[in-house]
Amino acid sequence: QDSTTGQFSLLSVGDVVTQGVEMDFTARPTANWDIFGGFAYVDTEIKDLDRAPCSPAQRVDPAGECAIFGYQDVRGEGMPYSPEFKFTLSTRYMVPLDMSFDLALGANYRWQDDVLYAIDQDENKEQESFGVLDLSIGLMDDGGRYEVNLYVDNVLDEDYASAILTNNIFNSAATGALAYDQYLSRDAERRVGIEMRYFWL
Repeated sequence: QDSTTGQFSLLSVGDVVTQGVEMDFTARPTANWDIFGGFAYVDTEIKDLDRAPCSPAQRVDPAGECAIFGYQDVRGEGMPYSPEFKFTLSTRYMVPLDMSFDLALGANYRWQDDVLYAIDQDENKEQESFGVLDLSIGLMDDGGRYEVNLYVDNVLDEDYASAILTNNIFNSAATGALAYDQYLSRDAERRVGIEMRYFWL
């Protein structure tokens, strides 16, 4: 993103190395209890980008390369939108009832490490690590035809941004104003709802 005009343009980073490991698991402690989970470690490194764009905040430092050259060397830095660690854990427990349906209890927790939302490495565009907990309780037809779920997503009302960009309208070098836009998704706040499903078998 051009910090002056706000326009976006394509920029080739030349060479990037990505390495890591992912693991997923499934467990069934009892006939009615399922547990699912996953873990990911991803390490990214920019190998070839010595003329990366600069953000307004990076141009403020008079001794920095952004103020001197108007660009910066980000070789050895990480790629944007790529948290180093991610973790998920889900569970579902079925409670048999003396009826034509059963009770289903569910929980899901997902966590991710700090994530940077710009290739310019501006620390103000970094989202701190966060975790989100979802809970649900539902009724499932024994024949597998329908289910009704009451859910609460983001139970702890964890606030997090899905993107952070420079606000070019309110940025001002003269006044020292350094403004940013944070984009919040629907999942970035607590949400309660009812979900109904019907399956044609």
